[in-house]
Amino acid sequence: MKINSPLEAYKYLPQTNCGECGEATCMAFASKLIDRSGKTSDCPPLIKEKKFAKKLAELDRLLAPEIRQVTIGVGEKAVNIGGDDVLYRHKLTFFNKTKMFFDVADNMDEAAIVERVNSIANFRKFYVGRNLLLDGVAIRAVSNDPAKFAAAVKKVAEAGLPMIFCSFNPEVLKAGLEVAKDLNPLLYAANKDNWKEVGELALEYKVPVVVSAFNDLDALKTLCKDICRGRN
Repeated sequence: MKINSPLEAYKYLPQTNCGECGEATCMAFASKLIDRSGKTSDCPPLIKEKKFAKKLAELDRLLAPEIRQVTIGVGEKAVNIGGDDVLYRHKLTFFNKTKMFFDVADNMDEAAIVERVNSIANFRKFYVGRNLLLDGVAIRAVSNDPAKFAAAVKKVAEAGLPMIFCSFNPEVLKAGLEVAKDLNPLLYAANKDNWKEVGELALEYKVPVVVSAFNDLDALKTLCKDICRGRN
């Protein structure tokens, strides 16, 4: 977010105090934009009227977090990661808490997979007045067998939890995506050896992907650029 004052956001609003957003004034709505309890799409005139198109585009750019938000999964159980503006919480706050995914391996027998996934889905830990939950399941392609991995994905998907597909083999990842194409899993991962194939899968199925270059920031930067070029 490149602005942190309601007054700065207010300049890009219709300034008519129409109340269609649910707030009495545009300034009150601007405050909601800054604290992220509201979004620009909540203002019908800003979205619908062409004369505000440039202001809307600029406001969206200014409000966009420095770290892009990524969604894993679909529906009510979908989780968001990233979406923050600072590296240290004391400088502002973290809007998306760290998500906890527990793993299953595709070489486990079906009963063991079901038992483990149920344990993940039903986990509750009461702490400081609220229940702590687990957020999803990471499926590891230990077998490196596309058919086995797809079968594991199909079984895990029945729980409705967000999923991470863990494999460097594009064929394995594709097999998983074929049985979960509408569930928006996170792919782990694209590296220096497979980035083109895995990047193409992410584009084809419209899913997020991790780019991995262990302990090498320069290589990571290069991989990200290569994948972005492939997208364009």
